[in-house]
Amino acid sequence: MHVLFVHQNFPAQFRYLAPRLVRDFGWRCSFITERAEGELPGVEKIVYSEKGGAVASNHICSRNFENAVWQASGVYQALKRRPDIEPDLIVAHTGFGSSLFLPFLYDAPIINFLEYFYRPSGQDMGFRPDLPVDEESLLRIKTKNAMILLDVENCDRGWAPTNYQREFFPPELRSKIDVIFDGIDTAIYHRRSNPQRQVASGKFIPPGVRVVTYVARGFEKMRGFDIFMQTAKRIYEQYPNVIFVVVGSDRVHYGSDLSYIKEASFREHVMKGDEYDLSKFIFTGSVSEDSLAEILSISDLHIYLTEPFIASWSMVDAMSCGAVVLASDQRCVREYIKPGENGLLADFFDVEDQARQAVEVLRDPAKYQPLSEAAQRTVAENYSVEVALPRLKTFFETIAAKKREPSVRAAVLVRDGTTKRVASDREANLKRDALRNASTVAPSFQSSAVASSAIVPVLTRPAVAAPTSGSPDPLKVGLIPVLGDQTFRPSAGARKDKEIAAAVERLQQLSKSCLSVNDWIELCREYVGTSAKVADLGWHHDQIDIARLMFRLQQWKPQVIVDASAGLGATLLLWTRVAQGFARLMATGFPGQPLPQDRLPFLESFARDKQRINFVSEVSSAQQLSDSVKSWLEKRSIDFLFLDGNRPFAEVAAMFQALAAHVRPGGLIAWDGLRSRSAMISDADGGQVLWERLKTQFPRQADYLDGVSLPSGGIAMIVLP
Repeated sequence: MHVLFVHQNFPAQFRYLAPRLVRDFGWRCSFITERAEGELPGVEKIVYSEKGGAVASNHICSRNFENAVWQASGVYQALKRRPDIEPDLIVAHTGFGSSLFLPFLYDAPIINFLEYFYRPSGQDMGFRPDLPVDEESLLRIKTKNAMILLDVENCDRGWAPTNYQREFFPPELRSKIDVIFDGIDTAIYHRRSNPQRQVASGKFIPPGVRVVTYVARGFEKMRGFDIFMQTAKRIYEQYPNVIFVVVGSDRVHYGSDLSYIKEASFREHVMKGDEYDLSKFIFTGSVSEDSLAEILSISDLHIYLTEPFIASWSMVDAMSCGAVVLASDQRCVREYIKPGENGLLADFFDVEDQARQAVEVLRDPAKYQPLSEAAQRTVAENYSVEVALPRLKTFFETIAAKKREPSVRAAVLVRDGTTKRVASDREANLKRDALRNASTVAPSFQSSAVASSAIVPVLTRPAVAAPTSGSPDPLKVGLIPVLGDQTFRPSAGARKDKEIAAAVERLQQLSKSCLSVNDWIELCREYVGTSAKVADLGWHHDQIDIARLMFRLQQWKPQVIVDASAGLGATLLLWTRVAQGFARLMATGFPGQPLPQDRLPFLESFARDKQRINFVSEVSSAQQLSDSVKSWLEKRSIDFLFLDGNRPFAEVAAMFQALAAHVRPGGLIAWDGLRSRSAMISDADGGQVLWERLKTQFPRQADYLDGVSLPSGGIAMIVLP
């Protein structure tokens, strides 16, 4: 059987399951994900990319849904390019829309892994008295379930790992959801021999010193890092012979902690809030699974804290490794831990009670050994992958046995028909508005006459051809209206130069029917001039990538644009189409790549309405270019900056650093040159390396990767905070 796993992250909940299905039962498993890093033995990995996402103009309540739709589209498009993938069953993580469009590709049944359903009370929202609950966040809770509800409707069966998670879903949906834990690999997480008590590279804990562990993917409020530090201080004040081994990273995965602090990380914020004896702590950073198992195996006490949310794997890992677990008393935890039987519980906020119970364990570990043994049995009997795998195999086989009927595959339903499209969306909307306006002011007889006269000018406009196969759908990327006069105005230099004047005339003829993003892109791609001087516009980018970027620019309504890509004119022409009619644009060369002087009159003719285009052709250094741009700006700021990323990283980084200083807060910076690591070459790695170093620093960013195999590579875009 062929199972297709779908998850934005990798390998996530399927890290043990997929390889075991391949190894133990000979199944074929494929895994489509957005994350390029990592592999699973025997599992084929397919990487997709999203071509857009929510922007500032989206209502805050719809942004999660907007992002999820782009995710669903990315999965669909990536698998559409892989006709060799024909799964018998699809197993997808819900909430990201990962499997939403897959019934249009396959008749295979779908199981959705249902992790969470958001509610305004009884969960983490409002749990912390120090965190405000604003009305906007409350409203957003409702719409965060939109894609989850679509996923439940779209799947053949739901799968939740715990009863707690299943019970958050509306009662009318629960009958569709099976509860099977996803499985802890006890071959990794078991009590190990670690006689040297090594917890990190070169760090050892002396014999006789008690060990308290704390593990979290990120140090944040959701996992009670601040509460843990307060508890730890009280513990070492009462029991000094102790070391706290803290595993995790300075990241916030849940919530908006960073919005309420001035420090760079929540850990730094917590450390500034009190005085701690840091000699009592070993912060290991993120570690491998083997290293984590070794650390948990020498733990005398494991402290696990969480707000009312989903219990972490790390808590079950600690139980499996025989640690005595002291956890916060939440419903999500009580499904695993029975206090006094296989662990200990304390109120999340009760630091004194946590410290009291912890010190009792540290003073007499042997007394609590039965809890350790019971915790190991609990995992082995209920939560190990050895227990989960047979249940999941039977579950998968049962669902896969019945194909979806009737088929809704696009290959079956999409057809040409006899009616041909002759009007663009823009024209159709104009006609619709004209009819609506006419019908409100006249009786039915007069309505037809008024409507007809109103439609005539629209019908005389040239029609836009339907998008060709492989091109972006105008309904998805958005139509860009022609702002004002779309004619090309020959500059004085162009009028004097017959070759340039002929090129401008040719461009004028070709542009007469341009109404959409696709039209302008196709013009750049197909343009052939009348002489060698202006033979083409030097087009090298992927059509979908550049269309996505143009759509962003249309939303930003840029007034000041700098194109520092030293191209032959294609990108500059496109920027003039989406910029404001009075925009100021500058095209520049870069060190070692000047703009061709004899082509500048042609490029200057791209301006429309009251736009003005300036040039800096010869550039000796990034700093010299920065000075020229600063002088040209005259105290203005750049709205959009485009860089050439197909150069060495040092050069691209220098240009970025020099010119980004002139971009306004909220402005856009984009560059090309994104490609896979295997395809990178040293003299053209700048765009990819810059993207890798910057993308985590900017919360609003996008990567357009359809062009990774082209000479220009894909395109990256960030929004300056």
